[in-house]
Formats: sequence, structure tokens, C-alpha cells
Amino acid sequence: MLSPDAVGAAEVDPLDQDVGGIDTSFPLLSPGLYDMEINEASVGHKKDDPSREVLTIKFVTTLDSLDVKGESLHKGYPIFYRTGLTPTEDMPAKKVATNLARILKVCGFKSGVSPRQLTQDPKMVVGRVVRCKVKVQKETDDYPASNSISQFVDVE
Repeated sequence: MLSPDAVGAAEVDPLDQDVGGIDTSFPLLSPGLYDMEINEASVGHKKDDPSREVLTIKFVTTLDSLDVKGESLHKGYPIFYRTGLTPTEDMPAKKVATNLARILKVCGFKSGVSPRQLTQDPKMVVGRVVRCKVKVQKETDDYPASNSISQFVDVE
């Protein structure tokens, strides 16, 4: 049986809180280096320009971590990485190839594969663990603050 003091110290039911006091922002992984597993990889079209293709890779944390507020984030917290596949003036074909080669190399493919193979079979990198430098993208007028991968770190 609980003592009267323990009953008074009980937490308030979260469903009974005033909505104004509930933080509805999405958690953000604290900036730093993380070993992350590639959970999914696919090629699709940009939402705002269906004529352009993009490679989307879903990375997930391999360990429990902390968010920017010091709260716990469980293993499996996702961060999405996207890179363009359709050459443009700002991203010529050589830069597209370099970006894809960088991904392949940190996934352990040092030779014997081409960037085109990754575009044709993006699942070839699923299950690979990659060390990633994670940062926080500041909020803009169009988007809330979010995590992004700013760099892949070769651990060799």
C-alpha cells in the first residue's frame, strides 16, 4: 500500500495535461559521430520535380542515444539521407558518381562495383553499418529543425 506522501507525488496522467504544456516537437539526435545501419535504400523521383531521380537511404542508430534536450532515443532512431541521381548544372554527372562512390566505399565496397550498380540495386548497401557525422539543420520558414548526415567517416 502506498503512503499518503507517495500518492501525492504520483505523476499526472499525460492524457489529463493541458495541451498547451505538451511538447509536440520531433526529437533531434544530438550532433556527433554515430555508427548507423542502413535500414532501407531506394531510388525514386523528387516530389517537386518528377523528372529528377534521387537515392534515399534510411539510416538508423545502432545504440541508444540522447536527443538535443537530453532525453533518451532508443536504438533504431531514423535519419534519412538523399542524394540526386539526375545530373544538373549544379551537380554534373561526375559529382553524382563521386557521391555514390563515397557511399559505396564507406559501405566496404573498395573496388569491383560501380556507382551505376548502386542506382540499379540500392538494396546492396542495406545492412551495412556506416560511421556518420550527424548535424542539426536549423528551422526554416518551410521546414522544422531536423537531423541530417553531413559526412561519412571512413573508419579504416
